[in-house]
Amino acid sequence: VQRTFIKVWEVRQNIDSEKSFFSFLCTIAKNMLINDLERKTIEFIYKEYYRLNLDSRHENADNQLNINILQEIIDNLAEKLPPGRKKVFGLFQKNELSVREIAAKLGLSESAVRTQLTKALDFMRENIKKYYLVLYFLLYVNFS
Repeated sequence: VQRTFIKVWEVRQNIDSEKSFFSFLCTIAKNMLINDLERKTIEFIYKEYYRLNLDSRHENADNQLNINILQEIIDNLAEKLPPGRKKVFGLFQKNELSVREIAAKLGLSESAVRTQLTKALDFMRENIKKYYLVLYFLLYVNFS
């Protein structure tokens, strides 16, 4: 709810007073919910893939190669991020720190970290499409 009202505040100049504010508010909330679900789904798939392949005691060379390829794709994309955003993303992805922990470690506000992380994840999501076929193949091979 708080994030929805923050978003309303950020786009307050674009609010059309002739249209229903309730409808506008619901649309923002719905879009934020869909974005969160999409992000959590991608996160779940990634973590499951990672867990299944790293926790397995019988990992074969193909699985290790697939993990290396996936990590290389993520690392290559992370290298294209601006330095501050790259640092925030690295702490989140590799060190698995929370927004609060990252903010404390870097001496930033939580909202600044959240903004940088959102921008980094948006960048990753947009650019990962270039590697979609490779990732699809890796996930298909390991989940079938």
